[in-house]
Amino acid sequence: MDIVLGILGETALLIDGSFGAEWGRPKERAVLAALATMPGKSMSIDTLSDWVWPDGEEPANLVSTLHTHVGRIRNSLKRWKRRSKF
Repeated sequence: MDIVLGILGETALLIDGSFGAEWGRPKERAVLAALATMPGKSMSIDTLSDWVWPDGEEPANLVSTLHTHVGRIRNSLKRWKRRSKF
């Protein structure tokens, strides 16, 4: 399975020829776009927070919220993977 991520404009995924920008919620797309700027490297929670909540209004439980978004991103990618098998 090939996955291509587009981050100019909407954060969109091209997976095995199927293109879509509706794969997740805006904050989930922001998390993936931020992480994609540093492939293969870690990103601090503070830096990730600045990308996803640039207005500084991050949630009270930031780490838990980020874990939730990452879980949803993984689930979205799994759904695309299952869909591409047909």
